[in-house]
Amino acid sequence: MSNSKAQISGWIVFWLSNFSMISISLISLLHPKYKTSIPYDMSSTILAIIILILVIIIQVVVGISIKKLHKNIYWSIVLLAIGLISNWLYLIPAIWGIILNKQKADEA
Repeated sequence: MSNSKAQISGWIVFWLSNFSMISISLISLLHPKYKTSIPYDMSSTILAIIILILVIIIQVVVGISIKKLHKNIYWSIVLLAIGLISNWLYLIPAIWGIILNKQKADEA
């Protein structure tokens, strides 16, 4: 199945989110006077690494959810949950995917 508009909107949010996270990280590294994410002691470093790992895991799950948005309603629900806890823009493709999956189930 080719990408639907729901998936395309999900990919747009996904890449904008990744671009903004990478940009903020680079700006923090290039301009250390703006200490937004630069750890300054061991506990901050450990916390930063844990947060980075969690963000990577969430983004991997989001990518899988968007790719499999039309397999079944499960992936739309996963994307909806992630949208509620992390990036509200993921709610758009999630709700759209739920509607499309419901329509597909009604047709069958």
